[in-house]
Amino acid sequence: APWPALPPPPPAVIPRHLPELDELERLLALHAQHLHVQQVCRVALPGGPSFPVHAISLGSSDPQAPAVGFFGGVHGLERIGAQVVIAFLQSVLHRLPWDCTLQYLLERVRLVFMPIVNPGGMWAATRANPRGIDLMRNAPVDAKDRVPFLVGGQRLNSGLPWYRGRLGDPMETESQALCSLVQTELLGRPFSLALDCHSGFGVTDRLWFPYAHTREPM
Repeated sequence: APWPALPPPPPAVIPRHLPELDELERLLALHAQHLHVQQVCRVALPGGPSFPVHAISLGSSDPQAPAVGFFGGVHGLERIGAQVVIAFLQSVLHRLPWDCTLQYLLERVRLVFMPIVNPGGMWAATRANPRGIDLMRNAPVDAKDRVPFLVGGQRLNSGLPWYRGRLGDPMETESQALCSLVQTELLGRPFSLALDCHSGFGVTDRLWFPYAHTREPM
C-alpha cells in the first residue's frame, strides 16, 4: 500500500520586526498607570504580520480642557515622524514623576498621541498603506481649487504615488481611526491643536497649516 500523504506544512509566519512599534509598546507597558491606551484598529498584511494602531492619552479628563494631538507615521517611508512623536511621549513620561510644572500642566491640558498611523506601510517601507493607498490623500472630499498633477492625489492607479483609492470607497481603516480619534478627543473642545509629524518636503523644513480642499482660510 502506498504511504499515506503527509499533511501540508503550516503556513510560514513572517516575524514582526518594527522597532518603532516595539519601543512604543515597551513605553506603554512601563508607564501604564499614567496612560489611557486604545487599540483603535489592526492592520494585516497579506501573507504577513498584523500590527495594532495605538491611541494614547493622558492629562485632564475635563471635556472642556484644551487638548493637543501628536500624530506620526502616516507615510511609512517617513520614519522620523513616528520616532519624534515616540521620543516626545517618552520625555513626557520620564518627567512626569518629578516635574511639578508638567504635573500642573497635565491637570489642565489633555495630550493625545497616535505615533504610528501606518504601521503596515512602515513595515513594508512604502509611503502608502498595505493596500497601496496614500493615507494623506485618502479623503471623501475633493479640492475646490486646482491641485498639482498627481501630487494633489490621483485615482488612476495604486502603482503610482499619491493614490487616493477608488471613488466611492470608504476611507481606509487607518484614516478612519485617525479621524475618529480627532473627532472624539479634539474637535468638541473650545481649543485644540493637532501636530502631524512627517519628514521634510524638499530641501527646506516647513511648518504646514493644511486645509485640504481649499486655499481659503479656515
